[in-house]
Amino acid sequence: AELSLAEGDTMLLYTDGVTEARSPAGDFYTDARLTEALHRAAGLSAAGLVTSIERDVDAFTHDRRRDDLALLALRVIRDPALQATG
Repeated sequence: AELSLAEGDTMLLYTDGVTEARSPAGDFYTDARLTEALHRAAGLSAAGLVTSIERDVDAFTHDRRRDDLALLALRVIRDPALQATG
């Protein structure tokens, strides 16, 4: 698959350990909860986004994750030093 991202776009990759994390009552974290957490984290750096989601999952599970959790956020930034000249 191909995906085009524009300056300022962020892509988040995550494992099912995020959406299938369970609360002490046995409820799943879910895609809907992840979407809400993403909205709350709008404007954060890629590292800040990952930290914010990880903290939200930990709060939801009361720091009792049973599965591995992996998050990777990529943000498109413009760096004039990397632009071709001439």
